[in-house]
Amino acid sequence: MKQLTTALALLIALAAPPTVLGGPRTGPRGEVSITIFKKARQLWLYRDHQPAKVYRVFLGSSPMGDKTQHGDNRTPEGDYRIIEKRSDSKFHRFITIDYPNLDDANRAYEEGRVTASQWADILYASAKGIKPPWNTPLGGFLGIHGIGDNEPFKLRLIDDWDWTNGCVALKNSDVEELFHLVAVGTAVRIRK
Repeated sequence: MKQLTTALALLIALAAPPTVLGGPRTGPRGEVSITIFKKARQLWLYRDHQPAKVYRVFLGSSPMGDKTQHGDNRTPEGDYRIIEKRSDSKFHRFITIDYPNLDDANRAYEEGRVTASQWADILYASAKGIKPPWNTPLGGFLGIHGIGDNEPFKLRLIDDWDWTNGCVALKNSDVEELFHLVAVGTAVRIRK
């Protein structure tokens, strides 16, 4: 049954029309992308492949190393896309990325951390450009967000600590600015 599910998901994915998330995002001022450098704790906004702005970020509370499972509090490493923008988040704004993506699923399947059925579900979501399943052992619902309410007090408490469950956090004013500069489909690269 697992082989049939995997084969069926692969056929559906191959027959799917090109995803809406496939191409570069171009705004009124050109193509926009994001690269996050975990070690430097920086998010770089690029416009037409040129650095446009750098933001200070907070990461998962166990930031070094790639995310491998739900609850490890690591920020994933890889190439992702924005799949959703939420303006009503408890973290001020929430820019959701497509974690886990097919690269994450392939590694996890090879290592025996997800089933063939879970791998196929992630493959299907990737091919369709939709939200991947967040109920696998890999976790999910990760993105870029703000600090939320009582930001000055929280910033005094956290200082330079990484505190998220794997997301990338910015000051509210920074995530507000970024929220208006990026679109669904924008590339988000996360590096060591």
